[in-house]
Formats: sequence, C-alpha cells, structure tokens
Amino acid sequence: MLFRSLASLPAGWMDDLLTLDYAKSPGVTLTAIDLDPETLREAEENYQRRRPPVEAVFERRDAWHLDSVERWDLLTSNGLNIYVADDDRCTDFYRSVAQALKPGGIFVCSFITPPVQWRPRSAADLEDQRFLFKEVVPVKWSCFREEGKTREQLGAAGFEVVSVTYDSQRMFPAVVAKKTRQG
Repeated sequence: MLFRSLASLPAGWMDDLLTLDYAKSPGVTLTAIDLDPETLREAEENYQRRRPPVEAVFERRDAWHLDSVERWDLLTSNGLNIYVADDDRCTDFYRSVAQALKPGGIFVCSFITPPVQWRPRSAADLEDQRFLFKEVVPVKWSCFREEGKTREQLGAAGFEVVSVTYDSQRMFPAVVAKKTRQG
C-alpha cells in the first residue's frame, strides 16, 4: 500500500510524521489534527522550520468526531488514549479513527501499561519517574491498560493488531493495527 495521506492525532508538534524522510515519496500530504488551536499553531511552526518536501494541512477537530470517511492511509495517535479512563469511550475513539482510515489503512498508536508491568532499569529510576510525574510535572493521565484490553478495543473498532512493540522498560508499547472493517 502506498501511503499518500498521513495524519497525526493529537498533533503535538507533529514530530511523529515530520521527522520521516519523504525524499522518495512525492505527493504525500500530512494532516495535523488537534482540538487545541495553540498546538496546531506550534505544529505549523515546526513544519515551517523543518520544510519537508510534502504538503501539510492543520485541522481543528474532535478525535471522537473526525467527520471524515476513508480519508487517510495512515493515522498516528500517541498519547490521547492515556487520558481516557472509560474503556467504551476509548473504543469509540478507535472507531472514529477506523471510519477516517481508508480500507486497509494503518493505525499506529500506543498505550501505557499498569505500573506493575514496568521493568525500570533500576529501582531508583522508578522512584525518580514517580517523583517527576507526581511532583515536578503533575501528569493528568493515569489510564493504564493491559495489552489484551487494547487488542480487544481495537478489534471491536474494526482493526486487526499487526504488532505490539514494547520499549525496554515495558511502559509505553507501540501498536500497529490494520483497518479490516468499520467498527
């Protein structure tokens, strides 16, 4: 499958797509999707700084209401689901993505595993992370999910999980899923 239309949701600075090499990929269009106008402005500034040889559009949209049908070949989403405590709502997000992807489209996402599954390099690292996330940068995410639950949700939304790749500390696995049907 040739990937001509790629999207990042939530966009952040869109580094997930802007750091790729498009030198041999003419005709690619990137879409930054975010609900926050400031984030979209930052993504556009990052695009202007990097000057990749592709077009980009910046769209303010709600992830649960993308209002797009079979628009993108590939969509990335790293981080949104870790803020969604309700499993059904998370599955609804995945359904929205499935609807927006073309048949056979690829969804790249991640999830955060429960702390009992983490394998920090050392106990001190784990304590440092806990301190950092609680005291220094109080994070608002705490929606941990097991791999099995993530697979179940993606399946219910119309995806087949192609791969799950764990980082060295088993904290934030990356998932590649293929759209098989509308969820």
